[in-house]
Amino acid sequence: MSHEYRILERMLVEGQISRQEFKERIDAEYDKLEQELMNDEIAPDEHVERSKKMEQISLEDINLDMIPINVLQDVDKRIADWRAAGGKDSDTYIQNQLRYLKRVELMANNAADTLTYF
Repeated sequence: MSHEYRILERMLVEGQISRQEFKERIDAEYDKLEQELMNDEIAPDEHVERSKKMEQISLEDINLDMIPINVLQDVDKRIADWRAAGGKDSDTYIQNQLRYLKRVELMANNAADTLTYF
């Protein structure tokens, strides 16, 4: 994920911006990239590369402390099985597993926020 995305995400988690504002800012980044393509400021290949880069997730983007251990063990086994079958870290399957972990982290953050109100 880009540095800007990480900052926005941190602001969202800390309650500095709303979900709507977060979505609007992310959409604006995609719109800007699309406009650069339409204005021939970037080539189609660069557009695809930059779009993919904006969507990529790494382990550094995930707060593993928020994720239940059984979920971490399950994803770790899935990734190990994928690699054992000849899969690569750059495969879409790995990104899907990381996206899943990110969703679990966000749900755990939302649950923790909800509990503080009671």
